[in-house]
Amino acid sequence: MVQSDLAKNSCVSSASLSEVIAKLEADGYISRVRSQSDGRSLDIALTELGTERACEIEEIRRRFENEAFACLSDNETQTLLALLDRVADHWHDIESREREEA
Repeated sequence: MVQSDLAKNSCVSSASLSEVIAKLEADGYISRVRSQSDGRSLDIALTELGTERACEIEEIRRRFENEAFACLSDNETQTLLALLDRVADHWHDIESREREEA
């Protein structure tokens, strides 16, 4: 992914994102290389270590979700997730409108 795309799709300021990326690179989780399609841009990719860690985190998240929703039936879980998706979409719409007005 190109660093500028990551900045656009995150809720983190560009300066903060640069710090996070530098730390992740120093820790060996990502690599940054010049984009072959646009030499002005940097492509960010997970390293093997980063991919392993991302898989570990995904497994932890999956186990948490299973435990968190264990008190609900499958139907209740689907209803809750659909409602939360609607709320999240609405929040994104609000955010987009506010950016346009700024």
